[in-house]
Amino acid sequence: MNRKIDVKRLTITAIMAAAACVLGPISIPLPISLVPISACTLVFYLFSYLLRARECAAACLIYMLLGLVGLPVFSGFRSGAAVFAGPTGGYLLGYFFLCILCPLAIHRWPARRLLHIAAMAVSTALLYLLGTIWYALYAKIGFGAALTAAVLPFLPGDAIKIAIAVLIGPILRRTILKA
Repeated sequence: MNRKIDVKRLTITAIMAAAACVLGPISIPLPISLVPISACTLVFYLFSYLLRARECAAACLIYMLLGLVGLPVFSGFRSGAAVFAGPTGGYLLGYFFLCILCPLAIHRWPARRLLHIAAMAVSTALLYLLGTIWYALYAKIGFGAALTAAVLPFLPGDAIKIAIAVLIGPILRRTILKA
């Protein structure tokens, strides 16, 4: 099947990947965890309003590939394969699934903000699950201890990020996609 390339959508995807690269390194280290607070979840929640699932996943993959090849785009300005093998590797994988699930719900039900919140919560739970399993394996600790260190400190912040995304996302979508 020969599909026409939509230059506008391709450009938005590239800009979103660039935004992830610029905002991804912004993080706050926590003394109780090897996982820092990151701006990435908010970035990917907002991507979900602007990009369809395929495009959002592509932007996320571009971000991850750029980090893998050495650009310092991950939290704390880190890069390389060691980040994927380190304590945050499961979260990077979780971002990819978040970038598929959130846009599917948002674009299927554009006016149903409660469903957007539910999609973000479910996607974040999957991100937490993958991140916690990976963190537990990496740190050689039990699942409960990993959950305490790698999820519980992030719940309030991620709830705030979801609220911000649900408030700003539709406005951003109307503004950017109309331009």
